[in-house]
Amino acid sequence: MKRFLAFVVLNFALFGLHTTSVQTEEFSQEQLSPKGKMAYSKLAVACIFRVGGVGYSGETSKEELALYDLLEEAQALAALKSLVKSGSYEGGLYGLLGLSIKDHGEFNRAVEIYKARKERPEWQETGSFECFRATSETVTTQSGCIIYTQPREKVVTAIQSGHFDRFLYAK
Repeated sequence: MKRFLAFVVLNFALFGLHTTSVQTEEFSQEQLSPKGKMAYSKLAVACIFRVGGVGYSGETSKEELALYDLLEEAQALAALKSLVKSGSYEGGLYGLLGLSIKDHGEFNRAVEIYKARKERPEWQETGSFECFRATSETVTTQSGCIIYTQPREKVVTAIQSGHFDRFLYAK
């Protein structure tokens, strides 16, 4: 009986340590390289979601290039999940897109987290004419030269269906 009691106490202690380590596992930008920090910062305040050639010359957007930089980081999964939870709505879409590339299981969990977000993050002034505030149910996107306001749900569905995969560089 004493052995059984000791076994139970030991298991509770180990379980307590495990849950404490899981609960305190928070992402910090300090875990990223300088290049990764810049990429994360750019995506966290993104005001437009654009993948593929954009603008008159069909350039790759700065945000898409930042996503590629972030995907190269050792802590990419944690950074992408953080974008989904706390980045701008458009930044959260980049987080989802990155997770769809890196880890499909994490992507599926993150979709539900992103959809559950209701409070739009505080607006960041960028000084760019293309950044304007959409509603809490919409995001700003760009395809080619055209800037749209679309329902968040529609863009998430497009990411889930692989719509943007053909535009992404093979990484």
